[in-house]
Amino acid sequence: MKPNVSNGVIIFYLALSLATATLFVNSCANMVKADPEPVAATAAHSTAPDAVRPGS
Repeated sequence: MKPNVSNGVIIFYLALSLATATLFVNSCANMVKADPEPVAATAAHSTAPDAVRPGS
């Protein structure tokens, strides 16, 4: 067993699982809260580039 390879795989797996868990918890929290604020923020961000680029 090569320690370097196994350590890299373990670190990669932990980082991947942490990111997946974070996304899952965030999506669950958004479903539970159902706040209108994130929707308004997303709409503002999606329309912002159009306002920045006139004539497009």
